[in-house]
Amino acid sequence: MQKINKIFDRNRLAPHFVYESYDEESGMFFNRGSIGFVLHGWPLVGTTLQAQGEIAEFLKEEENLPNGATLQVMMLGSKHINNYLSHWSSFRKEEIFEKLAKRRADFLENRAKEHGTIKDISLLIILTVPIKNTDSGLIVDMERRRDVLKSTLRSIGLIAENMNCKELIKILRLSFDWEMDSHPELNQHEILSEQILSSDFLM
Repeated sequence: MQKINKIFDRNRLAPHFVYESYDEESGMFFNRGSIGFVLHGWPLVGTTLQAQGEIAEFLKEEENLPNGATLQVMMLGSKHINNYLSHWSSFRKEEIFEKLAKRRADFLENRAKEHGTIKDISLLIILTVPIKNTDSGLIVDMERRRDVLKSTLRSIGLIAENMNCKELIKILRLSFDWEMDSHPELNQHEILSEQILSSDFLM
């Protein structure tokens, strides 16, 4: 733990992100020494042994997870729930219901922003594979892996969609307490890891 604290005491957090560039056509991220994709979904409230078996089948296939590949599942919570509250309130327009809806929405938003007891929970599912000089069909292979993983997740009731670089950086920024509307445009001439957080952000 002391070694970890020393690293974060003297370094910015940006170098600890591996993302370097993003290919719009394929939806792949090119990282330091690897290529990968990111899927965005929402947690299941329950599952079955059959669902566990479906995931196990994907994991044990070497074509899906070759030597050196990593599969990460991150669960992130955001205090920004206003979009959901506004949508819910929009269906309660009669005077008495509108007042009650506003009162409840204000209470929930306060709990989310001031107390942190209510969050918008989402999943990031990230699969990366090392890049080798001989991998001429790497992007095609990664697209196949992505399709198979999405199909596997769909079979257990978890809908996951492709996440592009703008969406990924925004959700990562929000997890570090950025405001919803304060997201500058990405600079295509700078590596992605340097743009996730401000240059003076320290851990």
